[in-house]
Amino acid sequence: MLSFFSIVVVICNFSKRIINDFKLFSDPEHEDMFLEDKIDSVRRQIGVNVSQGDTFSISFTGKNPETVMEITNALGTYFIDENLKV
Repeated sequence: MLSFFSIVVVICNFSKRIINDFKLFSDPEHEDMFLEDKIDSVRRQIGVNVSQGDTFSISFTGKNPETVMEITNALGTYFIDENLKV
């Protein structure tokens, strides 16, 4: 059975990958932002809801609907790929 904690840990570990893969914070106004602050910002945009059994939902909030959809799909893929390694 998946635990809320294990899901959150796995997904939050992908924050840096999400930043790089989707070129988040690449605009000039964020160039002086520390990586830790960028990671924290992305983590706050991720939502995880664990239901009964092995079901869960992942959400991501942002301004651009297409990017939000792509990041949410990537989070699901990252998690599934990570679970297949175990």
